[in-house]
Amino acid sequence: MLRNGCGKVNRATNRATALLTQRKSCARKDGRLLSQCPRGGGAVRVSPLRARHVSGMVTRYRQDTGIGAQFVCDSPEISLPPATCREIAGIVREALANVRRHSSAQHALVRLSRQHGGWMLTIEDDGRGFEFSGRFTQAQLEENRRGPLVIQQRVRALDGELTIVSKAGHGARLEIKIPDFARASIA
Repeated sequence: MLRNGCGKVNRATNRATALLTQRKSCARKDGRLLSQCPRGGGAVRVSPLRARHVSGMVTRYRQDTGIGAQFVCDSPEISLPPATCREIAGIVREALANVRRHSSAQHALVRLSRQHGGWMLTIEDDGRGFEFSGRFTQAQLEENRRGPLVIQQRVRALDGELTIVSKAGHGARLEIKIPDFARASIA
């Protein structure tokens, strides 16, 4: 027990120490990073990201914009922490808004699939592409100050990896690798 200068027990400090000890135990036991362990101790709370929710977003987008958008997923329910689900939905929403605003695309495809140790979210269109051509990692995009900033921030918040494949005048593809126990530091 920790005591303040007058010898009284500092309950808040003791509680924080106990929670940190629980998180460290979680990390050792499950092989996760400390940031991936729940702040309140115990198991990671998961929330299903329902494929039909994302599918509904894409359908509404298609109806509102006239762009032939489609959603494909290899699983009807994806169990991830709630903050991660919010970030994925935010990435899809932002990517589709960018397609509408900047690409002059006729078609867009959003795909979410299971991969070793996580998920792959792919958003591609048949529009103009970016002003650059080639395959660029998030580090390269950040270094050259290129690509969609909001999406880069959301991917970083998930400890994910963003790659953009673009051919000017021939469309673009965003590939986002999301680890199984992605943490989301922004919402």
